Amino acid sequence: MIHGAFDSEARIETSKVLDNLNLLFLSIAVSIDAIAAGLSLYLENVPILMPAIITGTVTSAFTFLGVVLGNRIGQHVGKWAQIIGGFVLITIGFRIVIRHLL
Repeated sequence: MIHGAFDSEARIETSKVLDNLNLLFLSIAVSIDAIAAGLSLYLENVPILMPAIITGTVTSAFTFLGVVLGNRIGQHVGKWAQIIGGFVLITIGFRIVIRHLL
């Protein structure tokens, strides 16, 4: 378990965070994002080699950085980081929807 800095309720059971169902949903979300990006490049008639290299490099670097920082920060803030992260993603999603509707 990872212990939170606030109280004993902020503990995260890593086996529950990384269970098969959560990994499946994360994989689906990432795949939908990749399909949207690839389709956008196709519709704009962009040659794929350079964007693929740049995207792969940046994604690898940020994934590595995210795992390292997430592990270190997660030990201190625990469940609050998940709640804040979820709130930020939902807010961004609403902003995108509202912007496209107006």
